[in-house]
Amino acid sequence: MTFRQPSTLDVVRTLRGYASDLAAQSRLLPDLGVALHLARLAETMAEEAQAMEGQDGQVAGSREERTAREMGEAETAAGYVPAVIDLRGITDRRKIKWYDPRTTLGDRRGTTRRTLKRGVCVHHTAVAGGFGVRRSGVAYYRDREIDLSLWRNAPASLTHEEWVRAMALALRYRGALEVESGGGESYHAITGPNGVLYLNLPLDWVSWHGDGANTDFAGYAWDGDSRSDAIPTYLYDHLGELIETGRSEGHGMTELTCHCVYTNKPSDPGGRVIEEVILPAAKATGCTVDLDYKAHPRALSLREAIERG
Repeated sequence: MTFRQPSTLDVVRTLRGYASDLAAQSRLLPDLGVALHLARLAETMAEEAQAMEGQDGQVAGSREERTAREMGEAETAAGYVPAVIDLRGITDRRKIKWYDPRTTLGDRRGTTRRTLKRGVCVHHTAVAGGFGVRRSGVAYYRDREIDLSLWRNAPASLTHEEWVRAMALALRYRGALEVESGGGESYHAITGPNGVLYLNLPLDWVSWHGDGANTDFAGYAWDGDSRSDAIPTYLYDHLGELIETGRSEGHGMTELTCHCVYTNKPSDPGGRVIEEVILPAAKATGCTVDLDYKAHPRALSLREAIERG
């Protein structure tokens, strides 16, 4: 389920990534027959990518759109508006201990710490393809009628099956008490693999999402793996939507950073996300980005993360 169809550029990048992976695997396999088969698949995918790149200038158009975004223009060529599910009014969470660091032991009432956020710390979940929906979540919504009370900008073409799976993923992200094994994520906002932006936690809650970034930064995660998945172009729009939402609620939202700056996770979220999403979004929203800061020697600055790729 995808609420914004991937651009031709997304598809080309994915095909080329698969082609590269298959070609590398074919060189390592001892079984010559399997190796040749993978090599042929790699060649076919590379040819498909090259053919798509020449179709009616579609990829060129996507690159022009990216250039416009990097120049800080407010609107994309397609006028894309993110579909949003806002879960912040639901405060009963399975992993509520994640949302009150430093006070859980000292305050047995579990009072959640609240701060105004000065910016956003970007993550990826490092799950290739994103978290899947759980059967218990699907079953919970299967026989219900579509209810868009938690939605903003729901697509007009939304089917019942798409709604069921989107809401099941919402249960997974917020750590729902309504179903068994409800999961629970500590990010304030998450872009799901279905192209929906989930506003998961109140932005003033302090949560355990980013080590040293917990108190002053809202946590935003792309549910995917930058090491293997194609980076969706709409992450730029979702990050901008989160920044504008925070500002409308009194948060400064003037800085952008990443989890790798505060911990020994060099690929969180990875150099490609920094270059293709964070830096363009910073220009568009007027946020600052400190490319050289890192919280401790084992962490990576944004500049170092970009150099690693």
